[in-house]
Amino acid sequence: MTLRSLGPASVGSRVIALAAALELPPATTAAEAYPRALAVLQPWPDARAPNGGLRLVFAGTGEAEALFAHFLSGCELPELEPFTAEETIAVSEAVRESVALLEELDVEAGATFETLVQTLLVVRAPAFGGLSDALGVVLAGPEASWSRLEIAELLWHEGVHQALFLHDLLDPLFVSEDDRLWAESARIRNPLLDVDRPFDLAFHGAAVSIALVDLDVRAAAYRQAAALLDSALPTLEEIERRSEFLTGHGAAIFDELRSAAEACSHAIAEPATPPSVYDDEPRSRRSFLELQPDWQSTS
Repeated sequence: MTLRSLGPASVGSRVIALAAALELPPATTAAEAYPRALAVLQPWPDARAPNGGLRLVFAGTGEAEALFAHFLSGCELPELEPFTAEETIAVSEAVRESVALLEELDVEAGATFETLVQTLLVVRAPAFGGLSDALGVVLAGPEASWSRLEIAELLWHEGVHQALFLHDLLDPLFVSEDDRLWAESARIRNPLLDVDRPFDLAFHGAAVSIALVDLDVRAAAYRQAAALLDSALPTLEEIERRSEFLTGHGAAIFDELRSAAEACSHAIAEPATPPSVYDDEPRSRRSFLELQPDWQSTS
């Protein structure tokens, strides 16, 4: 993994620090400690599957209704058909295979994802997202027909957000007392959405972009990696020009982003292996509810 702050060692140490701050009993692993910590911090019930793995909750089953409502507040989705038993099996298998691919491409990314993401709230809509007040939970709308790399990218995308949420919880990334952080003049283009966002959200977008570039390089999807890197570089430059909004911790992670971008640029220019079958895939376009204006609540 190029971005060490997203790796299991960094993430695991922060999980253990969080558990210690909450005075929880010692745990054997970070994956064991994190659900216990979240149970203290958040009102949501323990979301991990009984076997300790990733839990998939499908919309329409009556499970986790409060969580679904929390994630979808402010949105008016069209009426969606419930999942059939066959669809549930197919989507579950697609997610399992995609998580396995993520682990195959980058074992450390896979370990971080396993630690930080406990539940996927599966909806019949092209929507992926996470919230800083519902850590460990991701809204997800994969389809079984999508390529496993695309689903792996979307899952890792949300894993990166979760890692940054954890970093920010323990050691803030942004100078929050500076009102200019949320001023219109501080908005920066998010490379994933291609729209201007507040500084902190654009920073998240840049971090996710570089993490996905790194994953695409590992998959030998060099065309995809190059396109995403080209989109992310102007945002990195803009963040650097406004570095007064970063704390020391945020600046350290930003330094990692710049170094990773440079390393990925070299890897794209001089690939170690020929392009893979993944290089012919279109870039993922299925990430955010906010890209679906018809779903925004007017109330």
